[in-house]
Amino acid sequence: MSGIEIINQDYVLVLEKAEYVINVQSFSVSDYKALSNKPSINNVMLEGNISSADLGLVPASDFSLKEDIANKIVSLSASADDIQYPSAKCVYDNLHLKADNDLSNLSTEGQAVITAKANVDLSNLSTEGQAVIDNKASVDLSNLSTAGKASLADMVMPSYVNAVSKSVNTLHTADKAGLLKIHGFHGGVAADVKLYIDGVEVFIFVENSTSSNWYDNASYLIGKNSTYQLTVTSGSGIIRFIPLKGVA
Repeated sequence: MSGIEIINQDYVLVLEKAEYVINVQSFSVSDYKALSNKPSINNVMLEGNISSADLGLVPASDFSLKEDIANKIVSLSASADDIQYPSAKCVYDNLHLKADNDLSNLSTEGQAVITAKANVDLSNLSTEGQAVIDNKASVDLSNLSTAGKASLADMVMPSYVNAVSKSVNTLHTADKAGLLKIHGFHGGVAADVKLYIDGVEVFIFVENSTSSNWYDNASYLIGKNSTYQLTVTSGSGIIRFIPLKGVA
């Protein structure tokens, strides 16, 4: 016997030969593990208790640490708050702005740090680095504006209002860069006037006549910590130290 016989609407019974009978029975699967072709994420089969870390997923908590792009700012102001964050260029520009500002608004400690940095020994720089520093220090001032040149020239002019008188025949030490102004005279007697700077005689006036008084003055540039002394053999004299405007 062969042929096809409909047993019911759900199953089909196929009879190919009389001696073979295929029985079709109803069945169902209740165990997920028994399934084949189960789904997967990132090549990890979805089976059992799997965490987001097992699947290579970013934890939801990490998203709370991300900056909201709506809070990004490109300039700093007094109205900025702790929610906003600046761009890299904004930070760079403001650091340069601070570097160009007057340091007088820094605290005493801050100014001390800057001063310490400025006094750092450059011997640990490479040869190329030292060459760059030397080149910067030797830059021609011709690129200064007219106002800048005028200001620089004014800095090395004498500040006469800050002049101080020093006694003659006494060795003095300059506390800043400045000029020396000498006045010497005598009353009818022979007199010698000599000026010494750092122990070297740089000015001399010999008066051999006793018939009249004499008067003389001269100015000499002198640096900070240089020693100076005016000697007068007879009569009297005055030596004045006049600091430069840039250091007065």
